[in-house]
Amino acid sequence: MADLTKAPAAMMALLIDIAKIFSNLMYGRLGWLTPPLLLIVVLWVGPKACFNRLGSVALMVALSIFLQIGFVFAKSAIPELVPFYADPFLARMDRALFFGRDGWEVTHALVGQGFSGLFSMLYMPVWSVLALGFPILIALTDPDRARVGRYAWLFVLAWFVVGNVLATLGSSVGPIYYDRLLASERFADLSVALQQSGLAASALGLLQDQIWAGSNDATLPLSLISAFPSVHVAVATVAALYLKERAPRLAPVGYAFLGVIAFISVYSGYHYATCAIAGWAVVVALGKALKRWMPGMDAGAVPLSAWPLAAPGIRQSRADRLT
Repeated sequence: MADLTKAPAAMMALLIDIAKIFSNLMYGRLGWLTPPLLLIVVLWVGPKACFNRLGSVALMVALSIFLQIGFVFAKSAIPELVPFYADPFLARMDRALFFGRDGWEVTHALVGQGFSGLFSMLYMPVWSVLALGFPILIALTDPDRARVGRYAWLFVLAWFVVGNVLATLGSSVGPIYYDRLLASERFADLSVALQQSGLAASALGLLQDQIWAGSNDATLPLSLISAFPSVHVAVATVAALYLKERAPRLAPVGYAFLGVIAFISVYSGYHYATCAIAGWAVVVALGKALKRWMPGMDAGAVPLSAWPLAAPGIRQSRADRLT
């Protein structure tokens, strides 16, 4: 990998290009929905409550932006710090888990052709809204400032621990890049299956090719490849846990979305099944640790003014009555 510190102009240009590519691929035709959705949220929560929470929202916007920037740069350093090594082991783990079959084979046996468009939409624009907007949304709609703080921490830890620390320790590329990395034909059948399903020609397949091309750019490569554990699953787990705690009636929705994201992660070849399981397990463990090690962040345990996320004078709005 090139030394990014020696090419600030080239680095900035590359980041702008990546932002444009991801904006188009991730959000596609759904970008126009953002303004009306924001309006709906404001009307639902109430203008006064939204105004009172502007400080928390601004903090979460900054958090989301800087978290993503830090995540990308840390992720790009993974192959330099720990060259990709874990794929053969992870592939064997999948075979053991599914009694001699790969995880992608099982998912393709369960779901055939005709879902590539839906999978791309759920895995990219829908998940991306959650990945970028989750802390902003809870800061805007949740009256429990202690819960907002605890889940903001869980969100940050999911990205940092799963997406950077463990991804470095378990440096791997995933089934979709396995053969390209190791010059093998171990996952040749996966490539054929993705072509037959239509996923290879979808926005999701295009993104996979562009990520590989960017990671191997001789001028200024910026690696965005990492399989173990799955950040997609980790972020979806954060959302599922939050829904279960705040609005138990919506818990099935959160867990259904988590299951779909985990399924697509394996179906698309981005991740081994063990990557999805690890992403889920780590976030669940982190969530329990936050409750145990930071009891003051449980609802009502400390005065709201003790937390920088607190917004005094908030009255209950329509959104507050979810619980």
